[in-house]
Amino acid sequence: MKRIYLTNLLFSYAPFVAQIAVTIVITPYAVHRLGEFEYGIFIMFHTILGYLGLANIGIPQTLMRRLITFQTEQATDRISELLSTVFYCYVGIAVLVGGLLTAAALLGPAGPLGLLSDDLASQALIGRLTLVIFLVFAFDLLRQVFDTIIVARNKIYLAKLLFALLTVARGAATYLVLARGGRVFDVVAAHMLLTGFFLVVFYLFARRELDFRLHLGRFRWAQLVEIMPDSFWYFISGVGVLLIFQTDSLVISAYIGVAAITGYALVYRYVGIIGQMLSNIVAVLFPEVAGMFAQKQYREILRLHDRLFGSMIAIAVICFGGMYLVGEWVFALWMGDLTLFDRRLFFIFLIFNALFMVSIPATYFLGAVGWHRFSTLLGLIQGLANLGLSIALVGRFGVVGVALGTLLSFIFTNFVANIIYFRRKMAALAREDGFSVEHNLGTGK
Repeated sequence: MKRIYLTNLLFSYAPFVAQIAVTIVITPYAVHRLGEFEYGIFIMFHTILGYLGLANIGIPQTLMRRLITFQTEQATDRISELLSTVFYCYVGIAVLVGGLLTAAALLGPAGPLGLLSDDLASQALIGRLTLVIFLVFAFDLLRQVFDTIIVARNKIYLAKLLFALLTVARGAATYLVLARGGRVFDVVAAHMLLTGFFLVVFYLFARRELDFRLHLGRFRWAQLVEIMPDSFWYFISGVGVLLIFQTDSLVISAYIGVAAITGYALVYRYVGIIGQMLSNIVAVLFPEVAGMFAQKQYREILRLHDRLFGSMIAIAVICFGGMYLVGEWVFALWMGDLTLFDRRLFFIFLIFNALFMVSIPATYFLGAVGWHRFSTLLGLIQGLANLGLSIALVGRFGVVGVALGTLLSFIFTNFVANIIYFRRKMAALAREDGFSVEHNLGTGK
């Protein structure tokens, strides 16, 4: 058990390391080749894909739990029925989304494109990307089914490694396309082809890990209805995450312009690297914590959380100090100059990232023990607050106002509440369990 955990933990960093490597090597080149406007369009492309990702309606997490249960029961027929239901549900969703995207493209500025930006050039270019956006979305949506199968087999390392290879392939394709004089449309088209190829790769590895058959005849409405209540909360969680982390690009595009997204996104991603890395450490503990909770090991869970919480505080302080001292110099070394560096954004994101690190253990543990409804609702409130504050502040403070909206909405919602809620509720269970054990020993039961 310990060996597979360490393997999964080690390889959980593969996508992160791949993304960092691609970001460090490709981002300066892409920004200089495309310019701020087209690179802003590239970020908008991924923002739109992020929102379309909500179409998975939170099913992957529920699917993983049920697959693990069915494997334990050796219920092969139920596995194929469940997978067929989810897979063809996603096919139907992809067709529906394709129709909506086509309608949006045909409506032009009179439709949703007009909300993204009032710049006609931006609207026209995003409109041209509609088909590519649809195909990338559809391929990735179906890929999630096979990714979940691999993870449910406790082969997290394999799923992470495959996704890391996809990330590296996209980075290499970006460089090659731009080196040959390609523009943003050519880059995202290359990404689309790679996403389709890796859909097949994930399918083949999933088939190797688990014996299943996908048949439309095995689609069951009752099965879909059965998994929706739990999936709904994961879906709401996804809405909150998108409102928190993807809203900024939309607000900046609509109120300032697409080109302004580039500098904002670069500083945000640059500062957030360490926070993303630490998230992986706790995320890999998800199955272990869920198992401990099922065995009523409440005290052990609380101790594990508190150890991680203390470690995160120490790491956050060290990272804040280090980045504050040399962060600007490293950014200039990375990008070649400080043209896109905003010191005000940098300081705001340093604070946000430090607080985010401290909140990581409680947030992930809430999900692992099944208490994610509280953090989900709170995340949705945070996202809506972020949207409202960003719109309210962007007119006066520009991109800095958008960053302040992100920071303030986090402080007054998830940062404090998740930590307090988790510790109080887990401590209460630990006390009740201790009383129950003592009572049983005293009565001889």
